Formats: sequence, structure tokens, C-alpha cells
Amino acid sequence: MKQVITKVLLSALFIAIFASVQVFAGNESLAHAVDLHSNEAIVYSRTCTGTYKYIWGHNSVHSDQGVWFVAETYVNGEWIEDEHARVHIQAGDAFDETSTYVYTSTHTWRLKVDPFWYHTGCTATGYIRNK
Repeated sequence: MKQVITKVLLSALFIAIFASVQVFAGNESLAHAVDLHSNEAIVYSRTCTGTYKYIWGHNSVHSDQGVWFVAETYVNGEWIEDEHARVHIQAGDAFDETSTYVYTSTHTWRLKVDPFWYHTGCTATGYIRNK
């Protein structure tokens, strides 16, 4: 009886671990909501390799600032923004998912507030994915 209980518990543990791994992997393709209620300049970051597409959901109509989704590269000990790999989203705007491709090798993508990284109180949803 003890062996049966042990097997059942181990099976349940294995299933729980497998399910959590699947959920984590699946979340790569989902929109990532970001609540910009801090003075943090960088509130979302993801490093990507290859050709990626900006995908945006929505920037709250109640926002008092726009937001930037920018790409940066770490060069000689500092982060350099790629002027050609960024999108500005005004308050209340949704971004067109069918355009704006960025052709690059490796970038770290960061969601930033605009301008000067002030507290904005806005909420934005967005993510990037492979083309």
C-alpha cells in the first residue's frame, strides 16, 4: 500500500512539473501586460536572436504618457539603443500587428516610459515574436 501511494504521489509530482514547464513555454507567445506604476526605466526585457516582429496590444486610454518598445545592444559596457528598432505608442493607441519588422541578430527588448522615464500610471500590453 505504501508503494502504491508513493507511486501515485510521484506521478502527480511529475505531471505537475511537466504542466508547469508547458505553461512557461507556452507563455512565450502570449501578450505580456506591463503596469507602469514605478519610476523604473526598464520594466520588461527579453533577449532575442533572429528576425523579430513588434506585436502590440494596447496602451491604456487613461495613460498620461506614451510608451516606447525599444531594442538595445550591450556594447563596451553600456546599453546602446537602436534608433531603427523602436515603436512609440501614444495613450489609447493599439499598434498594427502586420507591420514593422526589425532585421537584426541579437537585441534586448525593453519597454520604457516616455519621456525621461517619468512615472506614468499607464498600462500597456505587448510582446514580440519570431517572424
